[in-house]
Amino acid sequence: MNKPVKQHLIDPEICIRCYTCEMSCPIEAIVHDGSNVVVDADKCNFCMDC
Repeated sequence: MNKPVKQHLIDPEICIRCYTCEMSCPIEAIVHDGSNVVVDADKCNFCMDC
């Protein structure tokens, strides 16, 4: 996948950093750093569990 993936369902403006999306991702495609929650487009299979 060469094009950017829209951050589906993870809107940084409303994210409260509860990390539920990260915990619910069955393939660990969602990670967080100090300030953001990020979907790894190379891992994401668009299951929409997040």
